Amino acid sequence: MAKSLFLVASLLVLLAAAVSGARREALAGGYEAIKNVNDPYIQSLGKFAVEEHNRKAKDDLKFEKVKSGLVQIVDGTNYSLQVQAIDGTVSRLYSAAVYKDLKGNLKLNQFFAMTN
Repeated sequence: MAKSLFLVASLLVLLAAAVSGARREALAGGYEAIKNVNDPYIQSLGKFAVEEHNRKAKDDLKFEKVKSGLVQIVDGTNYSLQVQAIDGTVSRLYSAAVYKDLKGNLKLNQFFAMTN
């Protein structure tokens, strides 16, 4: 009887571990908040986004800072950033999507002004 009870308890522990692991795998690839947006690398991504937007749109925004962001690990890394930049004399908030491939190349996928 004690052996059977031990066997059942062991199987329940293994089952719980398997379910927990499956739940973690389901979350892989999801976006999560960037913990430290003041990190120099994150700020450099925001600056890249503004400069790339300026190049493509023939604009003249001045990068201020990354205010917040999300990161997603895929085949490379997606960054969804809220970037503050100066447009003329007005500071505005922009949404930028930057992709970093596995070789370290950056690509600006999206950039637009956020509305209030």
